[in-house]
Amino acid sequence: MIIPGDMGTCSYVWSASRRHDRHLRQRLPRAGRKMSAARPSARPRRSIYQELLDRGVFAGPPPPSLDEEQPEAYKDVTNVVEVVHQAGLAKKVCRLRPLA
Repeated sequence: MIIPGDMGTCSYVWSASRRHDRHLRQRLPRAGRKMSAARPSARPRRSIYQELLDRGVFAGPPPPSLDEEQPEAYKDVTNVVEVVHQAGLAKKVCRLRPLA
């Protein structure tokens, strides 16, 4: 199962036992947002587009809604995956880095 993170950090692939797989699919589809409207909280003169490029992530022509995708708008997917892994509900298989 893929657990998506935000555009600026990473996502994960994990494997769950058949017993836990259904529950995880229903309850933990992603790390999730921690801010419902990220654009107003973006720092003045901040360029999310440039920050992504600096991290090696190509975001195409910058859409007006790109500020909504700032990394701070999402929970830390690494923490979410680590908790599930340590609890024995699923095993981390690999970490994926965003490219575009």
